[in-house]
Amino acid sequence: MSKATASVDTVRFNFARSNGVSGLSVNQPKGESLARLICALVYSEGKTDGAFSMSLEVVPRRLYMQRDTVKEGLTAGARLGWFRQGDRRIELTASGIYISKLVLKLPT
Repeated sequence: MSKATASVDTVRFNFARSNGVSGLSVNQPKGESLARLICALVYSEGKTDGAFSMSLEVVPRRLYMQRDTVKEGLTAGARLGWFRQGDRRIELTASGIYISKLVLKLPT
């Protein structure tokens, strides 16, 4: 397990705990916070075909969240310009990579 993957697990745990959620049945997280978490997750997976990207079907499973909840984060992240959604994939932009590094506490 890489350092970035371990950090994503820690961030996911802290994110859920700070929002008072266990399985996200109460106190749904805000879109921007979810978008930050999604950026960190995609970044931690590494590059695919020269870009930090991930299948949209994998994101909810990796975050242990329902699709509707993740959709809010995807919408917020796309609106903020942190990632692009393509043909069933999500790809980080330069600003999304920067956000990922902040979330994972990596050097920028």
